[in-house]
Amino acid sequence: MLKFKYKLLFATLFGAFILLSWQGCDDSVLDQQPMGFTEATFFLSESDFQEAVFGVYAKMSDVYWFNNNNPNHPLWLLPGDALTTAAGLDYEVFAPLDPNSGRVGYMWNTFFVMKNRVNTILTKLDTHGDAYDDEALKRYHEGEVRFLRAWAMKRLWNHFGAFAPLVDRRITSTEEAEQPSSNPNNPWGTELLDKAIEDLRLAAELLPQSWPEEDMGRVTANSAYGLMGKVLVFRATITGDNSDYSEAITAFNNIQGVRLMDHYRDISSNFSLNNEESLFEYQANNPPEFDNVWLGNDFDIPIGSISAYWGFYSNDPGSWFAGAPIIPTQKLLNTYEEGDPRADWTVGDPELPITERNQVIKYVFDEVRSSSNIGSMNNPRILRYADVLLLKAEAHLETGNLTRAIELVNQIRERARNSASPASDAPADRDLNETNADVVFDWIQEERYIELAGEEGHRWWDLRRWHYAGKIDLNNFDFSSVREGFDITLPKHLFLPIPQSELDANSNISQNEGY
Repeated sequence: MLKFKYKLLFATLFGAFILLSWQGCDDSVLDQQPMGFTEATFFLSESDFQEAVFGVYAKMSDVYWFNNNNPNHPLWLLPGDALTTAAGLDYEVFAPLDPNSGRVGYMWNTFFVMKNRVNTILTKLDTHGDAYDDEALKRYHEGEVRFLRAWAMKRLWNHFGAFAPLVDRRITSTEEAEQPSSNPNNPWGTELLDKAIEDLRLAAELLPQSWPEEDMGRVTANSAYGLMGKVLVFRATITGDNSDYSEAITAFNNIQGVRLMDHYRDISSNFSLNNEESLFEYQANNPPEFDNVWLGNDFDIPIGSISAYWGFYSNDPGSWFAGAPIIPTQKLLNTYEEGDPRADWTVGDPELPITERNQVIKYVFDEVRSSSNIGSMNNPRILRYADVLLLKAEAHLETGNLTRAIELVNQIRERARNSASPASDAPADRDLNETNADVVFDWIQEERYIELAGEEGHRWWDLRRWHYAGKIDLNNFDFSSVREGFDITLPKHLFLPIPQSELDANSNISQNEGY
């Protein structure tokens, strides 16, 4: 049987079908014979549903791929204080951001297409569920798509806030198409997070603990518990409801059979995919006979590209990245303790002192790329156990258990120093007797800064929520940008602008402040 990531190569025909399936028909063509799949001839078997589910996973390629030399990664990697670039990219210099940004519109569309596919599948599970012979597979499929919708909901909230519409049901007519903002009165409203948590609670009960080897990479109960806990911590930061922190701890405690990898290098190595620390990865693929990085992921069969792209961290001739590479900030370099082995697998060159390094090598140091040196088979790690442990530490801190919070931070630091051979003295354990909650919070935020640097936009989304909660102040924050004319205006730049094309088409959506 083909492995899961190879199955994704053939999953996008469903996407082409589903994007058009709700639209009305012209009477003049009603009697024409269909040239491909129609709604009446799909969802009639388990394999149809399987292809539809894989089509949701496959849409994630639009988040992580080359995108015709216009990758989307700067939208979530650059805004914080870990990475910077001399190039004039979106969100490095905040001021030029506007509702007509191509990257912004592309990301908006990607997450709504994912949700639309999920909404259709959930509707068909209700109406065509008797197509299944295997009831367990039916449950698993529902769990998978609910997880993926929750992930898309959280990403929408991270980027656009509550002015993005919820859309948690299938839209079947143009009259229903103009859905309102999830909260038109408060950009920090948590309605998208509320729905994500609801989906994840169900997904955790529906999903298997593991998959067979050939399906490695599909989401599991551990994936759902991990993402649920993360969304609960984010919601608690906004609402101040400590019960969410308590529920997050319970969700994290339900994760079974995972561990921190022995060596920090393994968290981003191409030779350690879907490892015991990983809870959710985008399954990058790059078969030479199929992968075409210049084609999009929809409407080209068998497929365009479902590879990942890391060229923005590189300035080598094969990276194809327009402009200067994304590099570590001086602030990040200065935050590493001398001797912390994580620096050698995050920022290079290891022969230089940490504070003098000028390249991100995470995900790149043993990357496997195509002959064109564009598409990569190295999976982005979307959620891993170290992230979970530090969120769990934060939840324990907020519920008053400082000692447990420090113990969890020390687990991360122990793995870090043991990643050297022989083991390093740095980073040393934090003092378990510390009783000042502000000090412990500083330890947690610093550990997240270093441990998760260069991954998934963790830093920016942490900074935003901590700013809202009053734990930090981004108005006088050191972003450590290398760009002259760097300018951030708050609250405007805490959110991306709603795309102008959506505002023109839907009068029920509010624009984020300042755009």
